[in-house]
Amino acid sequence: MHLVSVFQHSIYLELAIIDLEQMGIAKENILALPLDKNGPNPPSFQAAHEDAVSYVDLAFILAMVFMLLGGIYGFILAWGPIIWALIGMVVGALLGLFIDVFILKKRKPKNIPADVVMMVNCLDNQAEVVEKILWSHQALGVAKQPDL
Repeated sequence: MHLVSVFQHSIYLELAIIDLEQMGIAKENILALPLDKNGPNPPSFQAAHEDAVSYVDLAFILAMVFMLLGGIYGFILAWGPIIWALIGMVVGALLGLFIDVFILKKRKPKNIPADVVMMVNCLDNQAEVVEKILWSHQALGVAKQPDL
């Protein structure tokens, strides 16, 4: 049975390797490979927005609605429709930003870096225990591949 797991480079990875060796898995059956990081090139615009978390969506929507209402009711108010539409746009945008940031608290999901890939070759009857050891030492993911 082959188990593949992904870890951050931390003390938990070292503890997982020690626990696997204490369980009776030989060093030759444990492979931990650090991943190379992306080069010095800055991330692309598309990669920066793949998480689909935006603070300005609600701000734009509320700015449009308040601007429309300011333009409509500006015909009966003192300063006229243009000034009230601009005031409504600013108030709507600020209200939308306030709701997004402080009330909904949409935060970017943490991009936990996967630094090390660890592969363990073990017997089928050891697979469950090995998987529990990997998960207990904060593996980011574990996959099992039975021998063919």
